[in-house]
Amino acid sequence: MTAEHKSEVKSEVLYSMGLGDAYKVSREKRTGRAVSLIKTFVARHSKSAISSVRLSTALNNFIWTYGAANPIRHLKFKVSKEGEKVVVRLPDEKSDEVKKVEAKKEEKPAAKEAEKKSEPKTEVKKEEKKTDKKEEKVAEPKAKSAQKPEPSAPKIINEKEAK
Repeated sequence: MTAEHKSEVKSEVLYSMGLGDAYKVSREKRTGRAVSLIKTFVARHSKSAISSVRLSTALNNFIWTYGAANPIRHLKFKVSKEGEKVVVRLPDEKSDEVKKVEAKKEEKPAAKEAEKKSEPKTEVKKEEKKTDKKEEKVAEPKAKSAQKPEPSAPKIINEKEAK
């Protein structure tokens, strides 16, 4: 087999893991800890780096269904290694769904670069608008003070004092 064939070969293994260790941390960090436990477990058993391990969106949503404080206690998942990438998904999940998510992630950096190029133009417009608003605010109080009538003479309560 050549190196090209090795990268095309997919190996899938089904694992079952207890996530009780996630309950050793504070309440609000338990599900996040469960995710990191899964990633370290998969990295150790697939002999790869933790940074190359990816969870599918369906698996991630399944883990987070009960919120941050109450993660699931036991999980079965399927691990497939495609070249350097290691993908973790639910046992009944197909591999096409993960590829779609990765394709979307690749599109986002290109969109961010386009936004960065257009940002300086918008900043100039914002500065112009800010100065215009300041000028309007300064002009408005002057106009209001000119419209106010001058205070009239004090009212006389008793008619006797008026005569």
